[in-house]
Amino acid sequence: MSKLIYINGDSADRDLSTSIPVDHLRVIEAQSPNTCRLWHASPIGGYSSVICTNMISGKDFKELCKDFSKAVNSGKSNEIVFIDKFANTSFSNQVDISGASITYDSSAGNQTVSGDLSVTGTVSAATGSIVGDLTLADGSITDSSGAISFGDEALSTTGTLSSGNTTVDGLVYDPVIVTATAAGDGVGIIASGKSMVKVTSTDANHIVTLPIPSIGQVIYIVEDGTTGYELRSSTPASISINGGSGADFESAIAGATAYIRCLAVSTTAWIANQFAAAGTESAVEVANNT
Repeated sequence: MSKLIYINGDSADRDLSTSIPVDHLRVIEAQSPNTCRLWHASPIGGYSSVICTNMISGKDFKELCKDFSKAVNSGKSNEIVFIDKFANTSFSNQVDISGASITYDSSAGNQTVSGDLSVTGTVSAATGSIVGDLTLADGSITDSSGAISFGDEALSTTGTLSSGNTTVDGLVYDPVIVTATAAGDGVGIIASGKSMVKVTSTDANHIVTLPIPSIGQVIYIVEDGTTGYELRSSTPASISINGGSGADFESAIAGATAYIRCLAVSTTAWIANQFAAAGTESAVEVANNT
């Protein structure tokens, strides 16, 4: 048998009362510090409401919600919405209060749930919200333990990953594809932050352009083929390759080269070495305009 909640909706006549099955209740809406409207499912369909003034011996919305949560705390699971128009706050969406009690502080807009809270809709929360030891803030996820584990999950980003010391178990290989072009522009430019590059080329005179150097940056370049290409800095007149700089300066890379390692030694200089298939190392041609 369903529990009933009895409400006297007319403070002028104490003999008038309304009984509402608890499982029909949908919304408790505070309209002023001492007035609330109860919305409930109607036996003939749709929803009805009753207004309560001078609520339960003058209790405020906070006290009413305390009493209500205690009254229905017996295995009921239903969508009940608590709305405080006075404080402009609310919570809703399939609140399961079986085995729990709910306290609503209308003056501060706070809700406290003892026991489990099951929400089948989405949850929106302010920055700085805390879940266990985890703090969720705008653009930040931190844990008071100092460590966050994602388990055996795949993580991906299209942005830039910045970190301090990094320990990696397993193989890391994610080359970016760059296609040498006549002017070294567009798809011929190696984007900033890339460390492994695979070059495709259809003409030995086509150009691959290095990014703006950041001291300590290392870029490995492998050609997917044996055509060869020209390697140029982002500003040839002022950023050198192996000491050579000038208008349209570039270094020829032979098709037989296995791979190239470029190290930014300053914001205006690259040192580039090349490796043959046998593993022998030599300097990349000094950039020139011949």
